[in-house]
Amino acid sequence: MKNIISIIVLLLFSHTMLGQESNILKGKSVELKHENFELLERKVKNYSDQKAERIREYKGERRTNGVLYDVIDGFPIYVESHNIKAAEGSRTNFIQPNGQLGLNLEGEDMLIGVWEVDGIAKPDHVEFQNIPNKIILSDNETLPERHATHVTGTIVATGIVESAKGMAPKAKAYLYGLNETGGDADFLEAQELAASQALLVSNHSYGVPISNIGSNTWLPGKYTGNARVWDQVANSLPYYLPVFSAGNSGNEEYDGGLVDGYDKLIGEKNSKNTLVVGSAKYSEIELDDDGNLIKPNFGSFNIISGFSSQGPTDDLRIKPDLLGIGEALF
Repeated sequence: MKNIISIIVLLLFSHTMLGQESNILKGKSVELKHENFELLERKVKNYSDQKAERIREYKGERRTNGVLYDVIDGFPIYVESHNIKAAEGSRTNFIQPNGQLGLNLEGEDMLIGVWEVDGIAKPDHVEFQNIPNKIILSDNETLPERHATHVTGTIVATGIVESAKGMAPKAKAYLYGLNETGGDADFLEAQELAASQALLVSNHSYGVPISNIGSNTWLPGKYTGNARVWDQVANSLPYYLPVFSAGNSGNEEYDGGLVDGYDKLIGEKNSKNTLVVGSAKYSEIELDDDGNLIKPNFGSFNIISGFSSQGPTDDLRIKPDLLGIGEALF
């Protein structure tokens, strides 16, 4: 998808309603980790090591765009990057200050992890200056990048420019860059951060486009090792939810799909315990005076962005799980 999914902030706000204190789950009578956390943690680390070994052993020519994320049967798999309007379309404005629910929530003291390809959000951007340590650099990536800045801003931008205000302007973001080592893979970093900081939600707006799979036409819809390892991460930390964009392959075609025009989700997009969100057109979403969605004439078909990648999975689970405003954003 072209940008962050605004539904992620609804999840942040739902936990904020429990009380706006730092690291909200810490100190409460809840168990952050699954009873088999150590076993699941070892499985995640083992998969990360295996993946890192495949990448190290790959001797073929490497592309300069995208990130080499895995090697399957000798073929390199690359991932690529995939707000007022977004707030209205997801109805986040209902729980923000002056919203109809009277909750006045802005993500205060909440933490979110943001993983990106090709760089991170520009830390000194004016929209990230309202709270000390609002942007937390969490690995060796320091290169500012436009897509990452857009994604992070859609979540936490202060609103110095009102039309650029994020869904949770008082939240803080841990920033990570995706790289090719495999040893500090996104899923491993996410598990470590969620366990240490009681992280509730993270965003991952990147993935493998159909154009990058070569002859591996069995990949779309498949429950791969990458889908499974993200499920293990989610299972190991019951209060943590990774959120993924569906992708931008909606208009691409390939031979071997379940149905022509569908079956375009790859890797973690086919996991069972994460949230995968496609893109909707704001221009096709109509709300009444009370903020209720007016159903389109043809169900939900005509609100889906043409570029948004379609499911289902090969075992016929409905994916993506939800739609969020994913085009024509600030």
